[in-house]
This record gives sequence, C-alpha cells and structure tokens, in this order.
Amino acid sequence: VGSYHASSLLVASRPPTPGVLSRGIGLEGLSSVLAGIWGTGTGSTTLTENVHTIAVTKMGSRWAVQLGAIFLILLSLIGKILL
Repeated sequence: VGSYHASSLLVASRPPTPGVLSRGIGLEGLSSVLAGIWGTGTGSTTLTENVHTIAVTKMGSRWAVQLGAIFLILLSLIGKILL
C-alpha cells in the first residue's frame, strides 16, 4: 500500500482511493496465481525499487510503462519464434 501512495506523490497525482488500492492488490494476487500456474517460481508484487526509479528518473508516465511492457513481451517471444 505504501508503494502506491509513494508513487502517486512522486507523479503529483491524487492519493489512491480504497478502490484503487483494492484493484491493485487484487491484480498483484492474480499475477502471483498466474506466475504459479506458469511455473515461474516467483510471485508478482509491487517493488519499492520501481518507486525509487520513478524518483530518480522523474518518469512516471503510464504510456512509458505500457510501451516498455509491450517491448519486453515482444523480446520474450523472439527466442521462442526463432528457436
């Protein structure tokens, strides 16, 4: 919960509402279940390191995060397609 509040302060946004917090925690739980089903061996949680990255780079754009996620997904498929 602290990571959500810290991130919102760093990007000069409103503090997260209880609904936003519950959706975020629910998605972390769903991601952990999917990680277990796929056998990754680790769960998926909010990392404090990411909050520090926002503070250092001053980049808190949702668009940048989505673009980075798409880029990483595409890179993960290259090895599966070429091999």
